[in-house]
Amino acid sequence: MEDFRFQPWERLSDEVTDGQAHARREMNGREWLFRRCGRLMFVRDAKHAPLEWNRWLFFPPMWNSASSDDPEQWEWNRLAYMMKRKNIWRVWRLSDDEPTVALWNEEAGWKATPDFPEFTRGRGYQRPCAPFHLPYERDVETTPSSLLFVPLLEEWNEMNSDLRFSAHFASLSLLEQNLSGVETRCGTPQEFASVLQLALRAFDFSWDDEDEEGSSVALHATRNQGRFVLEKELPLGTRESAILNHIMRAYKPSLKPDSPDLPSAVRPFTNYGVSRSFSIGIERPTRHQQLEAALELRAWLETYWPDGVKHLEEVV
Repeated sequence: MEDFRFQPWERLSDEVTDGQAHARREMNGREWLFRRCGRLMFVRDAKHAPLEWNRWLFFPPMWNSASSDDPEQWEWNRLAYMMKRKNIWRVWRLSDDEPTVALWNEEAGWKATPDFPEFTRGRGYQRPCAPFHLPYERDVETTPSSLLFVPLLEEWNEMNSDLRFSAHFASLSLLEQNLSGVETRCGTPQEFASVLQLALRAFDFSWDDEDEEGSSVALHATRNQGRFVLEKELPLGTRESAILNHIMRAYKPSLKPDSPDLPSAVRPFTNYGVSRSFSIGIERPTRHQQLEAALELRAWLETYWPDGVKHLEEVV
């Protein structure tokens, strides 16, 4: 009998195949079996049956091991470190039509992520994933994978479930995720970010250096007040600063109050007891894009701050 027999939901790629363990090691007082499948390492406790309790690690073979005199030993040392940190996951692929993977880790809890190829892109353990709540009362650590797959699939088939929301949320840009925890006095957080970006594109201040690839403003909110302020000074003149500060006053962005009714993926971006900072930026615009941005920003100023138009005329 094979040491590893994978359930359909564990087959994250064509490289995941049943077979014998490639190694047997004792770690943390327990004996573990390991099977490498391409870039993945699957792990299970030797005392468990070949089904139901497999764990998964993203572990590029020989990753960064060229500097080691003993690459194989380096790889095992890294694996032992990751297991000691409990950086191993249980995994369920829920759908091929709308690819989504559900993950569980003893310390991190439940996470949802887009399809596997997107999941492993990047460096090490940087992953586009988002937390979700699964209404399941049994101990996840000791429940067979097939029993957990049933409530996971039920949640996935419920279009308004927390799992569905998190799967979509994980695919959003970091700016979109940060804006999910922001509320504004008027308009929307997305409109607020768009107006700030218009101003950055319109200003001439940052494009004198040919090597400059983009620009951004950083916003910060404290957990006590919850209101965002510009965190750092850009190399701005008085007129540019006046325009940015008026945009801040017009929208008054603040942290959205934390609430248990919010989706699990959104709550870490709200005022749940910590300060928050994030940046709103742009890529270096063409001259045509600058002129377009100046026209749009002028229209905004004429509506919300007519006196500010004279400042714009001096900085574009």
